[in-house]
Amino acid sequence: MEKVFGLPATGLAITMAVLLLFIFFVIALSATRRFILVKMGTRNIPRRKGQSILIVVGLMLSSAIIATSLGIGDTVRYSIRSVTLDALGPTDETIKGPGKEYLGGEYFDYSHFTRIEQTTRGNTSVRALVPVINISLPASNERNGLAENNVKVRGIDSGYSNKFDTLKNVQGEPVFIDALNSDEIYINSKLSEVLKITRGEPITVYTRSGRSDFTVVDILESGGLAGGGTNPYILFDLGVLQTLLGEEGQITTIYVSNRGMGESSLDLSGDVSDFLRSELTDKAVAQEIFDVLKGSGIPALLSKESENLRDEDKDMSENLAH
Repeated sequence: MEKVFGLPATGLAITMAVLLLFIFFVIALSATRRFILVKMGTRNIPRRKGQSILIVVGLMLSSAIIATSLGIGDTVRYSIRSVTLDALGPTDETIKGPGKEYLGGEYFDYSHFTRIEQTTRGNTSVRALVPVINISLPASNERNGLAENNVKVRGIDSGYSNKFDTLKNVQGEPVFIDALNSDEIYINSKLSEVLKITRGEPITVYTRSGRSDFTVVDILESGGLAGGGTNPYILFDLGVLQTLLGEEGQITTIYVSNRGMGESSLDLSGDVSDFLRSELTDKAVAQEIFDVLKGSGIPALLSKESENLRDEDKDMSENLAH
């Protein structure tokens, strides 16, 4: 247990122990100086044994309930934290596009990743980056007629994946994205379970342009770049997925890994996030927003936006107008 009611558990325990010893010392000092008060305070214990026992049992029971509730809360918190860390793997921060599309995140040009990579080279808190495409697509196993309409599909740049994370199959052997051919993919153990599909078997992926068949090269352990254990994942080489989706030169997400492992890397997340925000802020746009907020042109901008949305979203247009 690290914290109790938001306070460090070790410091709180030491403080309470010192306070308890101080109280005992004060009571002992008072008892030696005025022993008659001790007699007056304890004489009812043997006289009312049942009541005394009931009070002691009540105090023991309340202490046990409080200790149990704190222990259960700490166990649940630790379990959730462990599952989350296992699912995220070495990922500490994510950089995404500003909007959302129906079947995935908004795409942005690969050149932004190149610029961010160059920017972070001088930051010793950043260990590695990897550009990916994250999207949800239907997939099926035509051999047994099983399908899943919401499979997480991830395209990973093979030039950065090995440094970012180590992918392993269910036998614990390392596998690599750059070993995939254009018609091959990896799937995680959850998708293998859902579609009843094994190594070397075909799988069909459906996109807006139609269906495409691929061969499952290996089944991966869930976690990290292979996705969390509760979600089915397909892993592509980034270039293959870009071609499949017709999004050449585009990505949806950049994963950032801090220096250190496990929870120790989380201590750097605040500094890394502030660094990335400051470096990625468009200074011209920020100045334009500042000028708008500083001036008196906001009502005019709202009226203009209301006119633009009149045909697309009447309710929003009316809200902006008022």
